[in-house]
Amino acid sequence: MSMNSAVFDYIIVGSGMGGSAAAYALTKVGKRVLLLEAGGMIQRDEKDWNGLEILVKGRYKSDRPIAIKQYDQKSYQPQGQEEVLGGKTMFYGGACFRLRENDFASWDLSYDDFSSWYSHAEALLEVHGEKLGDPHMPSMQSDYPYRPSTLAAPSRRIVEAAKALGLQPFRIPMAINTSNQKRPLCIACNTCDGFPCKLEAKNEAVTCFLRRADQDLLHIETEFIVDTIECEGKQAVGVRGFAKRKKKFEHYRADRVIVCAGAIDSAALLLRSKVHDVSGQLGRNLMRHCNSVVGCLFPYQTNPTNVFHKQVAISDLYEQDRAQSGLAAGVIQDIYMPPKEVLPYFVPFGIKNITKLLRGYIQNLLCITEDQALASNRVEVAADKNQYGMYNTRVTHQYLQSDIARNKILVKAAKRILRKAGGLGFMVRKIDSFSHAVGTARFGQDARTSVLDLDCRLHGYDNIFVLDGSFMPTSAGVNPSLTIAANALRVCHQLEGYQA
Repeated sequence: MSMNSAVFDYIIVGSGMGGSAAAYALTKVGKRVLLLEAGGMIQRDEKDWNGLEILVKGRYKSDRPIAIKQYDQKSYQPQGQEEVLGGKTMFYGGACFRLRENDFASWDLSYDDFSSWYSHAEALLEVHGEKLGDPHMPSMQSDYPYRPSTLAAPSRRIVEAAKALGLQPFRIPMAINTSNQKRPLCIACNTCDGFPCKLEAKNEAVTCFLRRADQDLLHIETEFIVDTIECEGKQAVGVRGFAKRKKKFEHYRADRVIVCAGAIDSAALLLRSKVHDVSGQLGRNLMRHCNSVVGCLFPYQTNPTNVFHKQVAISDLYEQDRAQSGLAAGVIQDIYMPPKEVLPYFVPFGIKNITKLLRGYIQNLLCITEDQALASNRVEVAADKNQYGMYNTRVTHQYLQSDIARNKILVKAAKRILRKAGGLGFMVRKIDSFSHAVGTARFGQDARTSVLDLDCRLHGYDNIFVLDGSFMPTSAGVNPSLTIAANALRVCHQLEGYQA
C-alpha cells in the first residue's frame, strides 16, 4: 500500500514548535503520524552562517511570498517567510519564556493549566536558565534542566548598568546547548538569532522533537504545500496539496488533521478550505508584538571578540501599563549586532556607510511589548493565485497608538540602561517581521467569540485542531515559543493520554 493510499491517525501540517511537539507526543503513544512541511531541510553548511545568504538573499525563504500591508504603507508588499523543516525554530534565538500569571487573565484557562506542561517542554528543549532573578517569574515546580552559560562581557555591561539603576536583570531562559556533553555544544558564535545552527547546538524542533519521535510511526514529507483540508460535512478526511518534487497535486487521508503552519499560514489554509466559523474571527486578531531595537554608540568597541551575548533580560516594567490597558509592557533583552555585511540593508539610506564603519562600537537592546488583539489585523485569502495554482495570502496589520506608547516605556528604560553603561547616542529601529505571529484562531469556551475550543479543536468539527501560536487569545510580552510547545503537549495529553 502506497503512502498516499494509507490512512494515518494524524496528519500534521507544519513542522514548527507546535507541529513537531505534537508529532513527538503522538508517536510516543503509538499513533501513526504524517508530518507535511512546505519547506525542505536545513543544509547546515558554511552558507548557514553567512549573513548575506541568510538575512539578505533569503536562502530559506518561501517562493510564495505573502502580501503584507503594515505601518503607513498604502499598498500590499511581498514579504518572504522562512520555510524549512523545523519552521521558525530553526532561526529563533532560543529564548524560552513562560507567560506570566497575569497574562492568562483574559484566557479561559489559567497558568496552572499550563504549568506542568511548561516544565515538560523545558525538559525536552533542554532549557538553560535560573529559577530566581526574574521579578515577574511565575511559580515553577522545579528549576530549569540546565544552568545558564557564563556571562559574556557585553551582557555583564548591561547587568551592571541595570543594577546601578535599581533594576533586576536576570538570565534569559535559553534553548541553546552549552551543557549537555552528549550533543554538540554551542561555541558562542555571533550567528545564532536569525540563523540556522550548522553545529546542531541550538535546541530547535528537529533536534528536540522530531529526532526523538518514534521513527517507525512518524512519516515526514517535505516540500509539500498543503492547499486545502478536505472535509465531508463537519469531518476532515484528509488534505490536498502540491508535491514540489513530483510537480503534481496529491491527496493524503487521516482520521484527524492538526494544523501547525504558523498563525498566518494556518489561518490561510483554514480559509482556503472554507471551514465553517461561527465566530467570524478566523484570520482576525493577528498579533506579533510591538518591538523596537534600541542601538547605542559607545566610545569603545562593545564586543571585540564577536561573542554571543543574548543572555540577559529586564522585566521590571512588565506590569507598568496593565492597570490602564490590561496588557504587558513587556521585557528588554540584550541582542546581538547584525554582521557588518548586512547592515546596509537594514538601516536608513543616509547612514548606511557610517553604521557599517561604527558597527563595532554599537550595542543593542530589544524591547518586546504586548500588542492589542484587533479584528482589523487579519489574514485573508487574496483573489490572485501563485505559480502552484493556489490562492495567495494577504495580511493587514497596524498598531494602535497605545501599543506604540507602551513600547516607548521600554525604549526609554533601554536608553537609560545603555547610557548608564557608557553609551553616547541612540537610534531606535522598528521591527517589521512576523516571527512572533499569534492569535488568528484564538481558543475559548464560547464558539460565538472563539475559533477553537479549549482543546484547540475547531468549533463545530470533530477532528480538526490548530496547535501553533494561532490559538493564543493574547500575545503577552515575551517570546511565544515555549507556550506553543507546552500547549501542543497539553492537547496531546487531552486527546490521546500522552504523559509527561
